[in-house]
Amino acid sequence: MDNADIARRFSERPGFELVSYREAALPLFRMSLEVLVLEVEDVPPIQEFVLRAVAAGLTDIESIHGFLGIQQTVVTRAAAALMHSDDLVLTGGAPEDRRHRMALTRKGSKTVEAAQLVQAVEIPIPVFVDGLTRRIVSVTGRGLHAYRASIAADRGLVEIPASPRRKPKFEEIPADEVKSILVRETLGRRSRREIVGVVGVGRTTRFARDALALAFRAKKGGEMQVSFVVDGRLSEAHDAAFARAQSNSLRVLAPELWEDAERVIAEALPPEVHKSVAPREESIELDRIRADAALKRQELRDARSDEDGAEMLRVRVEEAERREREALEALNALSVRHVEVYAHREYLDRALDEATARLMIISPWIRAEVVDKEFIAKLRNVLDRGTQLYIGYGFGQDDGGQRPPRLVKRDKEAEQDLRRLSSQYPNFHFARLGDTHAKVLICDSLFSIVTSFNWLSFRGDRRLRFRDERGMYVGIPSTVDDLFDSYAARFDAE
Repeated sequence: MDNADIARRFSERPGFELVSYREAALPLFRMSLEVLVLEVEDVPPIQEFVLRAVAAGLTDIESIHGFLGIQQTVVTRAAAALMHSDDLVLTGGAPEDRRHRMALTRKGSKTVEAAQLVQAVEIPIPVFVDGLTRRIVSVTGRGLHAYRASIAADRGLVEIPASPRRKPKFEEIPADEVKSILVRETLGRRSRREIVGVVGVGRTTRFARDALALAFRAKKGGEMQVSFVVDGRLSEAHDAAFARAQSNSLRVLAPELWEDAERVIAEALPPEVHKSVAPREESIELDRIRADAALKRQELRDARSDEDGAEMLRVRVEEAERREREALEALNALSVRHVEVYAHREYLDRALDEATARLMIISPWIRAEVVDKEFIAKLRNVLDRGTQLYIGYGFGQDDGGQRPPRLVKRDKEAEQDLRRLSSQYPNFHFARLGDTHAKVLICDSLFSIVTSFNWLSFRGDRRLRFRDERGMYVGIPSTVDDLFDSYAARFDAE
């Protein structure tokens, strides 16, 4: 399930509408703790044999060596380790016997009974502390998929700042919480550690992990709410922590001059088309049925079945395909319909795959996180089919945040890659156009989408700032042609 599917899954909220989402990097602190633990380990076999031999009355190295048939040096090393762990002690023998005798200590007797060693040791343990909730989320890091915070921007992720920004203090690390997580993450391993206490804090490094930030706007009043999906689930703890941090921050979640998608669409489409849009609830429901059926179809195709169940599996796949096809046909019958924020990338991929006569993308800015090698390869495939490709960009001032110089340099290189491609293909029309609020995607005469979604820069904004990124699909050939002609004339003027 990709991020668009996740956004679709959690898009419903009473009284609110999902207007945008961002791939985000949640803050983590990786802290090295000095921890005092009682380490419980299964007794190594040789040491266990030596302990049991002493318990049976064999109290010197030579006797144990002869009885077990093990090299004397091996027995000596095992006995020395057991003395170090206070399981064995040397005692005096009879006056005429000068050999050292060994005896079990009280601890050694318990070790023989349980066949386990217990010793107190001070060890360093790396723990991951969430920068928003300030809770310990992992000790081993297993399954956390954490990475250094410094690479989040290179991946096109919005970096969510820690709150407070400082690293956690020593007294904020509860030993009981470390203990419970350690037990959970090392369950079943041979070595068990019982934490006695945290005695110090070493180096702290800033890390991050992936999340999806969903922006909801109230249907009445315009209140903004942000929710985080972490590991495929909504996280109320992160929502609450972020809301608290936001209440003390000067950063705004939305531009002061909020531009409703409806207003942007109305400027680009004829009034009669704009007014004929199907009810939003109808298109959302059909899209949900189609997406659920497609996901089910893929799950069934990936499933393995024995020979007896193969026929049943085939029938279920065909049923999922039928539901998907019927929902898509019903959706396509709505020639003018709303496009939700999570559907844009799907339409972009569809246009790249299906366009045969012409493909037009109007988007203000170019981001290297979107226009990468894979995207360039897709454009090359479009051009190789003989399709006329139009890309217009460069409207107004870039509001993508204060990007580091290295990322600005990459954006320039992405732009140069497009310009280089246009010089290789006469059917590629690449131009910097004038200012407009609309962002447009046109695929042949099949469909057009007018939206506030930035087709070529939907990643790479370092600020968590949301716009209304919904759009409108138009599948009326004459309207699609008129829209194309209006923008194609601007290419000709350049």
